[in-house]
Amino acid sequence: MPARVLLNLAVPAEPAMSLKSARPRRRLSNDRRAEIEHAPQRHREPQSAETQRAWGHTSVAPGARSNENVGMKEFDEVLEVMRRLLAPDGCPWDREQTLTTLRTYVLEETYEVLEAIDKGDAAHHCEELGDLLFQVVFQAALCERDGAFGMADVCRAIVEKLVRRHPHVFGDVKVKDADEAYRNWEKLKAKEREEKKKAGKKKEAVAGAGAGAGAGADAGAGGHPSALDGVPKDLPALLRALRVQEKAGRVGFDWNHEDDVIAKVAEEARELVVELARGNAPRAEEELGDMLFSIVNVARRKGLNPEDALRGAVGRFSTRFRYIEAALARRGERCEDKTLAELDAMWDEAKRAGKR
Repeated sequence: MPARVLLNLAVPAEPAMSLKSARPRRRLSNDRRAEIEHAPQRHREPQSAETQRAWGHTSVAPGARSNENVGMKEFDEVLEVMRRLLAPDGCPWDREQTLTTLRTYVLEETYEVLEAIDKGDAAHHCEELGDLLFQVVFQAALCERDGAFGMADVCRAIVEKLVRRHPHVFGDVKVKDADEAYRNWEKLKAKEREEKKKAGKKKEAVAGAGAGAGAGADAGAGGHPSALDGVPKDLPALLRALRVQEKAGRVGFDWNHEDDVIAKVAEEARELVVELARGNAPRAEEELGDMLFSIVNVARRKGLNPEDALRGAVGRFSTRFRYIEAALARRGERCEDKTLAELDAMWDEAKRAGKR
C-alpha cells in the first residue's frame, strides 16, 4: 500500500491527512504538542565533541528549536501520525508491516521521486518526497518498536556523519575544488569502514572467547578492505556498474585512452555475435553483460549517467508507442492489424511530432 494511501488511514472519525499540504487538518492538543515537542529529548544522546565544536561555526545547533527551524512542527506532525497508525487501535495494515514488506514501497517511492524530477512538476515532486520521507519514518518507527533505534537516532547519525565528512566546512581542512572535497569524503568513508571492521572483529573475538574455543576463530571474517566497498549490491545493474568503475578508477585501475574504451565495446559486440551464432546462451549472456559493462565505461568517461540514459530511452519509446496506439484507436484500428512497415512509418511520424 503506497504511503499516500497510508496517510489517509489514520483514525476513524478524525479528519484525513492531506498529502498535498503535508499536515493534518486537525490541531493537536496543547498537552500532546508539549509531549511531541519534548519527545526527541528523551532519546537524544550527547553529541560528540567534534560535532559540538563544528556547530560552533553556525548560528543554530542540531536539535535546537528556533523560529528559523522551518518544518520542525510539520515533521513532528508526521511522527505523530506514524505513532497513531501503529498504536494498538491504529491501522491494522500498518501494524502488520515489517522491514521486509516495506522494501518494495521504499523502492517504488524512490523511483516515483525520480519520475517527478524528470517531469519538472514541482507539486508532484513535493508529494513524492513526502511519500519517501514517510517510508523513512515508517522504518524508523518499526525499529524503535523493536528496541533497535528511533528517528532521533537516525537524525543524530546523519548529522554526525555530515559534520565528520565535511572537515573543510566544519573544521580547518582546506580544499581547492569539488573534486578534492569528494576525494576527502571517500578517504574518510574508507577509514570509517575499516574502523567498523576492526571493531566488528574485536567484538567477535570477545564473543568467541566467552562461547568457548573455536568460536569466532575465522580470521578472514569480513574479508579484506576493498576500494569497491560501499557499493550496494541491490543497486540497479547499470548504476552499480558505474559506481564500481568510478571506485576502481580512483585507485588507478582505468583505461589510459578513451579510444580504447570505445574499441572495447566493439570487441565485446563481436564476441556476442559469435556466441549468438553458436547458439551458446550462457556464453552469449556473459558477452552481453561484458558489452553493457563496456558501454557504461564509455558513459562514465564522457560524464554521462547510463541509468539516466536508459531511463530516457525507455521513456521516449513508451511515449512514441502510446502515440501510435492512440492514433490507431482514433481510426478504430489496432497495432496487431498493421504491418511492421506501417508501424515504422507511424513511429517516424511520432518522432517528427516531437514525442519524447
